[in-house]
Amino acid sequence: MCGAAARFRRVREELAANLADVQLFTSIPPTISRTNAAGEEIGASYQADCITSWIDAGFSPATINARSERVKPDSRIQQIMVERDAAEITGKPHPYFGDLLSAIAGQTDGPFALVNADVLIPSHAGLAKRVTSLRPGQMLFGRRLNVAQLGTPGTPYFYGYDFFAAYSSDVAALAKTELVFGAPWWDHFFPLAMHLRGCQLTQLEPQVIHLNHDERWDPTTYKKVGDRFIAEIRPIVSDGEYAGHLRRILAGGTDVRRVAVRDLVRLRLWRPLNPEEQRGLTLERVGDLNLAVIDRLAPPPHSSGVRIPFRLRVQAKLLRLDVAGDSLSATTCNSAKP
Repeated sequence: MCGAAARFRRVREELAANLADVQLFTSIPPTISRTNAAGEEIGASYQADCITSWIDAGFSPATINARSERVKPDSRIQQIMVERDAAEITGKPHPYFGDLLSAIAGQTDGPFALVNADVLIPSHAGLAKRVTSLRPGQMLFGRRLNVAQLGTPGTPYFYGYDFFAAYSSDVAALAKTELVFGAPWWDHFFPLAMHLRGCQLTQLEPQVIHLNHDERWDPTTYKKVGDRFIAEIRPIVSDGEYAGHLRRILAGGTDVRRVAVRDLVRLRLWRPLNPEEQRGLTLERVGDLNLAVIDRLAPPPHSSGVRIPFRLRVQAKLLRLDVAGDSLSATTCNSAKP
């Protein structure tokens, strides 16, 4: 009888866990700006719609903000505070990505989702169910669908990722990263670093929805955070195609103009590049390399509608990323758990 009772209790606990809302983390800023088809400001209502979509999709959301960021969160979500902010880098009190991951590891010991704050999750996508099926050593991630107006068809965004799901025990080791959540490059670093720790990556179809906007990161911030990405990724890769291509890109130096012509990235640049232009082009090529490698490690589903831009298809050919072999190797790599 004792054995039967224990089995029944275990089954009941598993059912309860599957039915419980899945934890979702993000960092909601004090305000966002979005406009509708008539040009009217709808930022506040759009953010509320995002939160509603997360809850309707089966998630229990929490926002992680630096203590200096004065946010009055929606009463439906939990607020978690971290001490530091990255204002010296981005000009705004964004949380450091490592602090955010550390806070997540302190909040849950199971699977969780991580999203950018300005995306909606359709309830029919079944993402909460996919997250609950995760096991330690596994990671899900996906691109977003950009829409001109809510309710209209979306276009997959190629250059980054907006939805992630992983196990908290697997991300705790990344808590020292000084990249910034909400700024560029963290979404490249996350899947690459998880793979280097032995996690199995699976890319989902683009399903989260993002309303287009005109806000863009200024080049200075992009370069600052890009330099930080390079400083953090180089020590944890030792050999393999990624490491070799990264070394060659960074060694381009004064020859970057010829390299750019060869890669069909900057055909118009026939004049000598100044140092800042060289730095920007180098970072662009690193970003292109990241995307090519991530999509090789975990290809988007054939039905996803993700179409690789022509110039990146050319670069993948030139980098020989279409050939068989390990594209990313680590100095130390944990085996993925079943």
